[in-house]
Amino acid sequence: MKKTIIILIVAFLLPNFSIGQGITLKPVCSVSFMHGGKGMVRMNGYLYSLDYYNALQRTNLATGENAQLGKEFFTDVRFFFGLRNRLYIIASDGATKQIDINTGESRLVLSAGSWTEVARVITVGNDLFTVRNGTLCYHATMHPDKYKELGDPEFFTSMSLLYTDSTLHSVIDKTVYQIDTRNGEWKKVSTDKAWRNFLSGAVIKDKLYSVENPGSLVVTTLKDGIRKVLDDKQFVQSRMLFPDNGKLYYINQDYKLFEIVLPE
Repeated sequence: MKKTIIILIVAFLLPNFSIGQGITLKPVCSVSFMHGGKGMVRMNGYLYSLDYYNALQRTNLATGENAQLGKEFFTDVRFFFGLRNRLYIIASDGATKQIDINTGESRLVLSAGSWTEVARVITVGNDLFTVRNGTLCYHATMHPDKYKELGDPEFFTSMSLLYTDSTLHSVIDKTVYQIDTRNGEWKKVSTDKAWRNFLSGAVIKDKLYSVENPGSLVVTTLKDGIRKVLDDKQFVQSRMLFPDNGKLYYINQDYKLFEIVLPE
């Protein structure tokens, strides 16, 4: 009788939470050069990252092959992002360099004084957004002063942003929201503070994958908010989770890169 009561209580407290089958971590390569680096960009099956010497590295996510691109050292990096098959670095004075993804060669496209009022740079597919004075802004071009404000100033609070080729989500105050990039409106996903143990996350199609303290991988269906634990052992040493081309990747504390093979 007591055992039955306990089971009923657990079922009542966790109505949207279930345990799934385990997943497999497929080793890709070591990316230890990222230790102390200043950012990364995933694009078209490659991971572009700035290493501890501020040189540009390119890693093939399918084969693990890695190479340094170009000979330049980008010592002043405020923002590092990718857009329309190009990489960009914005320096602390606003000067902007465009980088060729094949050669690593860069050229100055905007002089100092540009982008100085920008707090964040966000790319969703081929669209460029910034955050200015807490407001999401859409840029049809790379011109820093030509933009359209979207929605209310809701970006003053620090938050994690998860973006794909078509969607933008935020994790703020342990709650997940979807942000409509057409008008800046926020829509809550599931219940308040359901992600109280959130460490990192990635969105693939209609599912949010999150690593949650102390080291579980959880998947949430964004339509109905139903959450399922996929693994509760292999993600204790988590550093980063990210998607690319419909696949999910993971970097641990030792800067080892894995593809997460999800259960069918």
